[in-house]
Amino acid sequence: HEVDLNYADIPAAGFQPSIHQLSRRLGEDGITQVQIPTPVQNQNQNQVQEQNQNQANGNWKGKKVLDEETKQRYRINYLGGLSPVLGEDDSPKNLRNLWSERDESDIAFFWHIPKASGSTMKNIMNFCFDLKRAENVRGEPSMTFPVKNVLNMDTHTPKGLQQSLEINLVNSGQIDVLVSNYFLAGSALFTPEHQGRAFTIMRHPIELAESLFHYRKSASWEISYRKKWKHWAFADYAKSDYYMANWMVRQLSGTMPNEDLDETHLE
Repeated sequence: HEVDLNYADIPAAGFQPSIHQLSRRLGEDGITQVQIPTPVQNQNQNQVQEQNQNQANGNWKGKKVLDEETKQRYRINYLGGLSPVLGEDDSPKNLRNLWSERDESDIAFFWHIPKASGSTMKNIMNFCFDLKRAENVRGEPSMTFPVKNVLNMDTHTPKGLQQSLEINLVNSGQIDVLVSNYFLAGSALFTPEHQGRAFTIMRHPIELAESLFHYRKSASWEISYRKKWKHWAFADYAKSDYYMANWMVRQLSGTMPNEDLDETHLE
């Protein structure tokens, strides 16, 4: 089943499709998505505390309290389902420190932030730099190249990431760069033999949110399409329960939308 959601579906279904994805519907793994409201501003302290407690219990916007299995399913959908091995500084152990010298065995890791030129970057890497990457562009995932430099494996969904881990994708010698919307789950694919060197392209959060809003109300082929937004202005969206801030911080820190953020998440 599917219910409305905010940014919970962005990693798997909110990004602009590349030229290889226009005919492909995302989110085919059937993972449930959920509406997670932003805390309403200007409430009195008692209302805020009550709302926070409801969210902590899985009761968002007065909806039924979620059981542990359902909450775990939402967590997998939002964060990707894989957890990297952490080093002494609590960062993914198999991501190379960018201040260190590059090793020939390193593999580039492009964290694809939705609506931030990620599709353009993928095509540049593919066609201009002749780099091989993984993306499920035809049928079931497979270790074949249906498109030049595109291995037909999925690194954009929890199911695909799990499959990529099981076949030891980064040690296969078939890719030069790993691309994923999931930072932590994507970094879990790297190994001591082939460490990742991460990079990304960022965009101002307001511009990103506006771009995503216009995309989701027009991209009828996407699972994240919202027909009822057709006559909304961006201001309507920003004031609604569909908008949620700090997606990038939450992905980097492994924090769910119903969990409060504070200064410790920036450390």
